[in-house]
Amino acid sequence: VENCCLLNPYEGINFVLAHRHLVRNVTGYPIWRGLFVDECYDIGHIENIHFWPFGVTYKADDPFCEWINVNGTAFEFARTDWHYVSNTFCFGYGRGYYFSDHGHGGTNGNFLGIGADSCRRAVLVEQSQKQGLLITNGEFVGRWTSEDSVCLETGDENDGAVMLTNCSFWGPIKTCVESRCRTGRLTLNACEFVDWDVAQSTRTRESAPAIAILAGRATIQGCSFEQGGVHLLIGEDAIHPTAVGNQAP
Repeated sequence: VENCCLLNPYEGINFVLAHRHLVRNVTGYPIWRGLFVDECYDIGHIENIHFWPFGVTYKADDPFCEWINVNGTAFEFARTDWHYVSNTFCFGYGRGYYFSDHGHGGTNGNFLGIGADSCRRAVLVEQSQKQGLLITNGEFVGRWTSEDSVCLETGDENDGAVMLTNCSFWGPIKTCVESRCRTGRLTLNACEFVDWDVAQSTRTRESAPAIAILAGRATIQGCSFEQGGVHLLIGEDAIHPTAVGNQAP
C-alpha cells in the first residue's frame, strides 16, 4: 500500500495474516483505527505514515475530533515478529501506538523515528514479546487540554521488554512514563523529560512524577529532567529498579 490518502475512514488498514507487507507514504485521518497488524509471522515494513486531521478543521472540543482524541487508535500492533516501523506520526488520538494481544501474542520489532502529538496515551503497551520493543528517536506529547495524559504506559500483564533510547517527552501531561508490568522490563536510556505534572498549579492532588515505576524491573540511565518536582517514583511492587547517571535541576 503506497502513496495513499485515507480521508476519514472508520478504519484505515487492517492486516491480519498479511506477511511481508509494505506500507509506505500513507496519510489520512482514520476515525477509530488507522493501521492494525496481527499474526504477521514474517517481517513487515511500515514507513512514512502521517495520521493527522486532513480534511478537517481541528478543534480539540469539536465532538468529532474529541471522540477520536479519546477513543481512536492511530497504530495498533498485536502479534507481529521482527517488524520495522520508521518515520511515522499521529496527532489527536486516544492511543497513538498501541501494543496489544488478540490471543496470538505481542510484538517485537524496531520502531525508529516515531511520534505522537496530542494523544491521551502516546504509547500504550499491554503486551510485547521477550525480544522487546526497540524504540529509538521517539517524540511523545500528551492530549491537549488534558490533565490525565501519560506518554508511555505499560500495563500489568506485559511480560516482555520495552526499551527506549533517545526519546523526548513533553506537553500537557500528568506523567511521562508509568510502568505497571510485574514481569516485564522497562529501559529508558538517554531520554529527555521536559514537562509533566500539568495540574500542579491547581493543587487538587499530590504532585505527579515524571516517571512512575509501580511494578516490575526498570533501568533509567543517562536521562535529563528539565524541571523540578518529583522525577522518579518507585512503587512497592518494583523489582530491582536502577537509576544511574541522570541529571535534573
